[in-house]
Formats: sequence, C-alpha cells, structure tokens
Amino acid sequence: MCTSGRFTLASVFSLFALTACIDNGGDSVSDVSGQVSNSIQAASEPRVINAGGIKGPLAHADLRIYAFDPAFPGMYNPDAPIAVAITDQFAQVSGLSVSGDTNPPYILTIGGSQAIDLDTGKPPVIETLTTVITSKMLAENKTVYATPLTTLAYQMARSTATGSTTAAGFEQSVERAGDQVSTEFALDQQHAIDIFSSPVVINGQTDTLAKQEEAVYHRAALEAFAANVYQMSLMKGNGLQASYFRDPGLSDMAVKRVDAEVNFDWGTNAPVPGVGPDGFSVRWSGLVMPDYSENYTFYVSTDNGVRLWVDGQLLIDNWNDQLVKELSATVALEAGKKYPIVMEYYEYVGNAAAKLSWSSASEAKQVIPKSNLFNLSDATELAQLTTDRIIQRIGLDLQSDGVINNAAGAVDIGGIDPAALVEDPRGLAIPNTNYQVSDMVALLAAEQAALGSTNGTDILVDTDFLSTSSRSYFSEDFENKDWKKNYRLLGNVFRAGGVAARSGSYGLRIDVDKGEHWGGRILYDHS
Repeated sequence: MCTSGRFTLASVFSLFALTACIDNGGDSVSDVSGQVSNSIQAASEPRVINAGGIKGPLAHADLRIYAFDPAFPGMYNPDAPIAVAITDQFAQVSGLSVSGDTNPPYILTIGGSQAIDLDTGKPPVIETLTTVITSKMLAENKTVYATPLTTLAYQMARSTATGSTTAAGFEQSVERAGDQVSTEFALDQQHAIDIFSSPVVINGQTDTLAKQEEAVYHRAALEAFAANVYQMSLMKGNGLQASYFRDPGLSDMAVKRVDAEVNFDWGTNAPVPGVGPDGFSVRWSGLVMPDYSENYTFYVSTDNGVRLWVDGQLLIDNWNDQLVKELSATVALEAGKKYPIVMEYYEYVGNAAAKLSWSSASEAKQVIPKSNLFNLSDATELAQLTTDRIIQRIGLDLQSDGVINNAAGAVDIGGIDPAALVEDPRGLAIPNTNYQVSDMVALLAAEQAALGSTNGTDILVDTDFLSTSSRSYFSEDFENKDWKKNYRLLGNVFRAGGVAARSGSYGLRIDVDKGEHWGGRILYDHS
C-alpha cells in the first residue's frame, strides 16, 4: 500500500464516509480544472514522504500539497500548491514530489468535486480530507494518512492560528490537537489510538494481533466520527441551543448546551451545574419546522416569566412572576419551512418549570420534539451546512474549551449535535455501504481482498471483535430523583451543560447528585 521515494502514492483512497470541502473562507479545494501549473514550484532535492491509501478507492481525486503560510486563514495559499496530482480511474497516482527547498509543515488535501468512490460509484460523503505533515513525521518517516480525524485536528489548530503563527508553533498546535482528538474519539480508552500514526488498514505492516487490533480501533473511531458528521449534515432535528444564566435578566451566562426539547420540571433544584435553584434565566433559540401547512398553536407552560418569538413575531409576552401557568398563541406555518424560534424564561424563587408544546389540526398537542427543532438560527446557513463545515465547527468548538457543547465561549456555533458524539457508535451505519462500525473487521478483510494487499498477512482479529464489549454507554437524568449514585469511571464522561469530568486514572468515583444530568462513554458500576 505504501511506497517511498519521491513522495509516491501507490494508491490514494478515501475512507468510507469521508471527506469534505473545508470552509476556510476561500481555502476550499474544489475541482482540478483550474490552471495550477504556473504556481507549482519545481522539485529540487525532493523530500521523501511515505503515504498510504485506504479503501474505498477514490478515483479522479485531486491531491494537493501546500506550503505553510500563515498569511491565509487556512494556513496555506489555496492558489499555490507545491505539488499536484490526480488519481486515475483505478485510484492510482505516482511521481509526486516535494521540493527540498520548501520546509515543513505541509498541508495535504485529497478529494475534489470530481472524486468518485469506486466502492459505491458515488462521490465520497466528505469531499476533501486534510492532514498536516510535520517535521517530526518526516524525521520519523511516518506514513501519512488524511482522515476525518486528522481533518478535525487540522481545523482545531487553524482555528486559533493567526498571521504571526510560526511553523513550529503550528506544528505544536497540530500535535496537541491530535492528542486531544485521539483521546476524545477513541472507542475504548483502554485501547489508545494515535490519529497520525496508528494503522488504518491490515496489510504486511500489521502482522501481529496487537497491530491489527489498533488498526481496527483506529478505523472504527474515524468511521464513527465520519458517520456522525454525515448524519448531522442531513439536517435532521437536533434540538435548540440553550443558554443558562445565573441571573433572572439573561445577562450572566453560565452554561451553554443543546436541549433536545423544552420540557423541564426542576422543582426546587438547580437547572444545571453552576446555576442556583432560584434567580436564574434561560434562552432557547434555533429553528422550528412544522410537518403540515396549517395554523399551529404554540403553548408555553412556565413558573415564572416567559416570552416566545416565532419567525420574529412576539407571540407570548408574560415577563412576570407567576405560578405554573399555560399561555398560547396561534400562527400560520408552512410544512417543511424552518422558522426562527426564541423562548426566554426566568425563575424568581420557589419551584421552576418550563415547557414548550404545539398543536395543529393534524398534530395532536405535544412537546415540540427534537426532530422538529434545529440549533441554528439561520435557515439559509442550515441549508448550506455540509459535512466539511460541520467538521470545521466541531474543531472550533472543541478547541475553544475542550468540550463539545455547540458553542465557543459565549458564541453559539450551531449545527452540532453533542449528544450524538457520546452515544455508543458501534451500531452506526457507515454511509453508502452495508457495514456498521461494529463490522470493522469484516470491512478491513473485504478491502484487503479487493485490493490484493494481503501479502501473506492473515486477519488475526475475530470478526465480532467490536460487537461485544463490557463497556456501558449511558445518559442518565437525575433531575427528579432524590438519591445519588457512585459511578466508577473509565474514560471520558461528559455532563450536559458543558462541564466535563475526565477520569485520568481508572477507578475514580464521582457522586452524581440530584439535579444533574450526565452522559458519556464509560465503564461503570454503581451502588
């Protein structure tokens, strides 16, 4: 699969579910019909880089390498690649070299609008994959792979880079981002991966059980991430963006998160960690999409004050202290159209509750479900939310504070479903294939045979390797329970509201109190 010499790629393949044009404000890699030959630097004393490919084969793909240039938002000049090639109908490319006069890091992209996944006969789900080739990789003669997870690490590093970022500083940012992504998206914290160096195929270089297991875990992690990104791009409902404030005036913001629906009865408990049980406020915002072209009646039931806007129209305005009370207003809506919606609520003292429901001639009264709510406030922006932009947004989100909560500090990002990223990924379907993430061993075996790359290497991993696990995946709501549990945590655990508790050493016990909501990928026992 891998060759060395003048940066030769024997095969350049996309991963199933993989690649997308990165929204770098003009830094996107598109088709290869444009004239680029004049900007390509002549090769001189070419640097030797090993690169590998992964099935499914990506034919007619645009492969470009760029020099690091902090004058551009993407940290490279999109109009000045230092090497260019196009894969043929068999996903083959050769003879690509990088001048020794140009120092690393390099940014490598693979994809383009003409690319076709030979396994499906369709364009890849994500159009362009990106990775950064660092000095360390060159010195260690590491094989270079561009995957959805390396693309995420690149987006994290570039989100905080500036025009004064040095090459060494950018490489350090990429390495830190790679470490974080490797930990964040590993399926099993007991089986560590490195998104830049762990194998992603089974070939002659993965000839031991340990190496093959690492390849399976690495490939499964990036396929799961890509599948989740793809699902988010389908514009399915993902709830409303929620901002929780420590005061009743919506000014002292404490926590941002995504709420699947507005249906809370906190009683005398705090709504989220970091906010008291009294004197707080909440703003839910996003888009609402009706299923029918009818008059819809919106209902708000709160204790205390509430305001509701739909499509910019203030339908309900009752910013007063009150016991639980339901108010309603009716507006004509069009099926399938997404309307801006904002609900503001404050709690003064005592019991706290907030609920948002609707009904129409064809829709029985119910809490507005997650499938009809979106955490972006701009319908046009939502329609343009491709997989590449979602990866960019997740990178910005994760880089900002280490927690995926659809926000960077006080700024809402939108388009991300944090809950999907902490669910058990084994049952996720890999787009455009008949495989699930749990079928990763079978997928690797099938592609090994299809490419004739066995090289005498047997598959040593059981086919059901990922289908059984002692790990428990959970999300429990403790808001209305009068007791607490002790959890023994192995791995990352995320608490809704953007507060992350990470178990650096196995066996840490954490009390989960009444009024808290926890979720994440963990192995736990409880009493």
